Amino acid sequence: MEEPDPLENKIRFGCGFVFGLLLIAFSGFVWWMVAGSAYYVGALSLACGLVLGVLAMRYGDRFWYSMRYWLWFLFGWF
Repeated sequence: MEEPDPLENKIRFGCGFVFGLLLIAFSGFVWWMVAGSAYYVGALSLACGLVLGVLAMRYGDRFWYSMRYWLWFLFGWF
C-alpha cells in the first residue's frame, strides 16, 4: 500500500480534527449546560480533535468506516 502524500495527510488530519471538535462540542454543550464549565468542554473538544485527527491521518478510510459504525451504535444516526 502506498503512503499518502503530504497534502492528503493534511486533509485527513484536518477533517478528523474538525470532526472531533464538532462531536465533542455538540455533546459537550449538554455537559456545559449542566456543569457550567465551558473551559472543560473546550479543552475536551481540542483533545478529542487532536486524537481523531491523528487517527484519521494514520488510518484514512478505515477510520471513517469505523466512525460510521460507532456513531450508529452510540447514537443511531446512520
